[in-house]
Amino acid sequence: MLSLPVIEKGTFLIIDKLKRKTSSNGTDVPLISEKDTETPIPEETTGKSIYERIKSCRRQLSLKKGKGGLGISFLWGALYIPEMFLRVFFYHDDKPKNTIREWIELIVSIVVIVFVIRLTVVEAFRIPTGSMEDTLLVGDFLLVTKFIYGIRSPDWIGVPFTKVGFFIPYFRLPSFREPRQNDIVVFRYPVDPNLSYIKRCVATEGQTVEIREKRVYIDGVLFENPPMSKFTSEITYPKGYTERAIVPRNMQMRNRDNYGPVTVPEGYIFVMGDNRDNSADSRYWGFLDRDLIIGKALVIYFSWDIKTAMHKLNKKIRWERIGNLIR
Repeated sequence: MLSLPVIEKGTFLIIDKLKRKTSSNGTDVPLISEKDTETPIPEETTGKSIYERIKSCRRQLSLKKGKGGLGISFLWGALYIPEMFLRVFFYHDDKPKNTIREWIELIVSIVVIVFVIRLTVVEAFRIPTGSMEDTLLVGDFLLVTKFIYGIRSPDWIGVPFTKVGFFIPYFRLPSFREPRQNDIVVFRYPVDPNLSYIKRCVATEGQTVEIREKRVYIDGVLFENPPMSKFTSEITYPKGYTERAIVPRNMQMRNRDNYGPVTVPEGYIFVMGDNRDNSADSRYWGFLDRDLIIGKALVIYFSWDIKTAMHKLNKKIRWERIGNLIR
């Protein structure tokens, strides 16, 4: 365990022998009087501030990074975030600072803090399509927890909001739990990893999925439709009808309404949209690799109707949906 050094409270006396000058006759003359030597110099604090402790701890870790391996380096980097935050918002130095430097530190600190939160805790997403209606509507803005299934390091570097960039190796930290049935998960689309999709988990590894007449069965047991799910088509494809886009191709039944049976392999899950007749899900592109999962949908923090004109702002914003937990 690393110990954080603390300067204990004490009284520092000025010793006149340390500051003397030599007179013309060769004798030492004190620069200050005996009375002044007895005057204590008070300390500003009884111990180091939290900022100074973190800074000191990082200084110690920096000396051990070469010998301590990846763990020491990771801890050293992790402590940089609170150190920067405390320095900008709470730590006040008496020394005059350059105004431009203060603004740069503030902006960099905010950017770094937001990046770390987005990487490790929560990330915002917007619903662009109706595949999860009516659980999630087009125009809903969501917060997604990223640590519950294990924090996933960035796997792509490039220009934001474009496809200009390249993929890099990534790793995932240990998870609190694995995906379960009825979890609504956000993931990298297997066909195009640049896109993020959101679906409901209906089966996990080792379970058998089968759809009969639009009803989903998991291991032979009926999987209840979510409360806000819907079917937009009045047509039910018969068992003998085959959709070419359905996978895998070696099943007895291959259409959206009659499907399977198929067993989910290890390391994968089976996902479907709540809008069962209008969803590109595991029926069409296969099982979802566990490593592609980003996180679990948590709450709707904002929502608006894209079909309503902007001048009708009060009606455009769906006030009743803001703050709803996603189930």
